[in-house]
Amino acid sequence: MKIRPLFIADVVFVVASWVLVVLFYHRLPNPVPIHWNLSGQVNGTMVKPWGAILPALFITGLWLLLTLLPTISPRGFRMEGFLKTWDFLICLILGFILFIEIIAFLKASGAPLNLARVVPIAVGLFLSGIGNFMGKFKKNFFVGIRTPWTLANDTVWHKTHRLGAWLFVAGGLVFIGQGIWKWPLGIPFLTLLMIVVVLVVYSFWLSRLIDPPTGLENSPEERP
Repeated sequence: MKIRPLFIADVVFVVASWVLVVLFYHRLPNPVPIHWNLSGQVNGTMVKPWGAILPALFITGLWLLLTLLPTISPRGFRMEGFLKTWDFLICLILGFILFIEIIAFLKASGAPLNLARVVPIAVGLFLSGIGNFMGKFKKNFFVGIRTPWTLANDTVWHKTHRLGAWLFVAGGLVFIGQGIWKWPLGIPFLTLLMIVVVLVVYSFWLSRLIDPPTGLENSPEERP
């Protein structure tokens, strides 16, 4: 079995998540803070050792799942055509979660971090990163803009993802702006909602444009 280059990077991220657990374990309080509200106040905790090892367990499990998905993809939706892009996507996801683990451990250990700035910027970079790869997604069951119309037509899939790539980068920039200038939190989330609506409507419009309905689908002649 040939090992793809970014597989090694994925392993490094997974190992690093467990190294962080070892390095921070005795610095973390018990119970361990695992969630903060919008004001930076702790509103969720978990006792040791689970509170400390939860991020590493999550990264490890997610890595195994994402690595397995291409082998279980059904016929007609194989992922071999964009495995290189898929590898970059796995790397991006694991890197983002590892960064969040670092931030969470630092904050739980008492570091004076402003989560209201750091987290939106990290999310913005993550969304922009996804946008940079989205135009290369091939039709599949696991990632991408999977509406009934994109899954039914390769052209609709391709064009919708081309538009989605630009919109995700723009949405990422909005999140980054929220972290830098502290805009109202509703702005980035409203932006994400608008992106979803635009992409769904666009895929529907494209499908009708490419393959307009004939009006004969339910004609009396075709009824049993």
